[in-house]
Amino acid sequence: MKKTLRFLLVSLAILLVVTGCNNEAPEEDDIEDDNIEALADDETTDDEGESDGESDQSAADEASNGEVLSLGETGVMMTNLGDYEVTPTAFRYASEMGEDDPKKEPSSDTFVIIDFTITNIGDEIIDTESIVFASILEVTGQGGDSAYEGFESIDNFADEIDTDETVEGQMIFDSALSEEYELSFGSAYIDSMSNTERWILYGDEVEN
Repeated sequence: MKKTLRFLLVSLAILLVVTGCNNEAPEEDDIEDDNIEALADDETTDDEGESDGESDQSAADEASNGEVLSLGETGVMMTNLGDYEVTPTAFRYASEMGEDDPKKEPSSDTFVIIDFTITNIGDEIIDTESIVFASILEVTGQGGDSAYEGFESIDNFADEIDTDETVEGQMIFDSALSEEYELSFGSAYIDSMSNTERWILYGDEVEN
């Protein structure tokens, strides 16, 4: 009788231990399934991250492709002041301006006068004064901003540019003599207001 009772107690203890182990340890199939699901989630996350990164980079490259234009080539300006195309067509030097101009002699080596055409490609009339503002930079690192207003000796732009209208005009800069110049439109504005277009003008392209 005692042996039978002892056997029953031992059997019960073994049964309790086995049951406890089964409850704590997941089956091998469950472990494999969990690992597969975790791996799939990681791969999906990585793919999405790469996709988002590639999209952001593509958008950044498209917004600023770094292309530098040449004299006679057209840049497209997309701004909150209006959308337009601008083309520098020629430039020349001038050692002095007329008596009625705000400056008769340049503070630096020369005046640089640049001819432009501007075409309104937007849906609204453009106030010319609000967009005709450019910068010129010499290879020496010196430069100046456009000072077209008030000069009677250059061809000033019309006050407004209607939709699909093209106007011609000139801008004047006080600059050093240089083998090349970098001309830019839009660089004075923040990125949310305007893109930037740049041209390289070479000294040997100057009109006499």
